[in-house]
Amino acid sequence: MADARVILQRRPEGQVGIADFAVVPVEIAPLAAGEALVAPARISLDPYLAIQVYGRPVRGVTLEPGEAMRSRMVGTVVESRDPSLAPGDMVRGVGPWQSRFAIPAAQLERLDTLRDRPELHLSALGTSGITAWVGLHRVARIAPGETLIVSGATGTIGSIVGQLGRRHGCDVIGIAGGAEKCAHATGALGFERCLDHRSESFGESLCGIEAQVHFENVGGALLDAVLPAITEHGRIALCGMVAHYDTSRAHSFRNLHLLLEKVIELRPYRVSEHAASHAEALRDLTAAVEAGELTCDHTFADGLDAAAAGFVSMLQGKALGKSIVRLDGREA
Repeated sequence: MADARVILQRRPEGQVGIADFAVVPVEIAPLAAGEALVAPARISLDPYLAIQVYGRPVRGVTLEPGEAMRSRMVGTVVESRDPSLAPGDMVRGVGPWQSRFAIPAAQLERLDTLRDRPELHLSALGTSGITAWVGLHRVARIAPGETLIVSGATGTIGSIVGQLGRRHGCDVIGIAGGAEKCAHATGALGFERCLDHRSESFGESLCGIEAQVHFENVGGALLDAVLPAITEHGRIALCGMVAHYDTSRAHSFRNLHLLLEKVIELRPYRVSEHAASHAEALRDLTAAVEAGELTCDHTFADGLDAAAAGFVSMLQGKALGKSIVRLDGREA
C-alpha cells in the first residue's frame, strides 16, 4: 500500500479553502531504535490549526507550504523498535496527517480503553475535554446556580462546557449558528436555551440576560454582542477566537469599554499551562461519560482525501461536535 500525507499547498488568500491543501505520496524510512510505526485511525481537526495555515506560529511552531499538516491522533502500532510498545497497541500522540508515520515511542501514550470508540480519546476524554474542564473550573471558576453563556455551543469544546455546566448546577445558554444547531443544544445537549447568532433577532434575544460567566470560543462580533449581558465582576474564559484567524476580516468592537465599566475579568488561557489539573479533569470527564452525563458528537471526514474538506467545513461552522478524519487503516 502506498503511503500518503496531506500538505499545506499554499497560503490562503482570504478564507481557508480546499485548494490550499494537497494529498501527496510519501516514503517512510526504516525505523530507528526507539521508534514505532503508527497507522492513525482518527486524526483531530482543530480550529487553531488555521493560525499556522495563515503563516503565524502556534507555541513557536510554524507551518510552511509543502509541509505536512500535524495534529493529535489516535492510531495503532504497526511495528515497534522500542520495548514499551508492541504491534496492535492503541496509542495517542501528535503526528502528520499521514496514512502511516514513524515517531519516537517516548512521544506516544498507550491507551487501554475504548478501543471501539477511539474518537473519544480526541474529544471528551482528550485535549478538547480537558480544555473545556480547565476553562470552566480553573479559569472561569464556575459556581452552582450561576448563569453560563457558551459560544460555539455545538462545537467540541462548547458542547462539553455546556454539559459540564449543567452537571455543576448552572443555567446554560448556548450560542450557535442556525435553528438546527440550537435545537440540538437544547435537546440532546440539555442547554436551557440556545440563541441563533444568524437570526435577525439575535441582539434582542440577549436582552434581559444576566450571566456571571461567559465561555468564549469564537470572538469577534459574537463576543461584542455578549458583553452587555455579562454582570458586574463577571468572568470570561477566552478559549478560542476563530473569528480572528483571518486577519483580513477584523471586527471593530463597540462594547469593549464594558470590560472596564463593569470590571469584567477577561482571561485567556492555554490548557498546557494547567497541567497540574489534567489528571483531575480526566477523572471527572471519565466519570461523566460513564454515567451518561456527558456525550460528544463527532463529524467524520473519511480518508485523507476528505481531510481538507472536513477542515474547511469545520472552520465554516458546518460541523457538529468534534471534527475528525477517520482512516481505520484505509488508503487515502
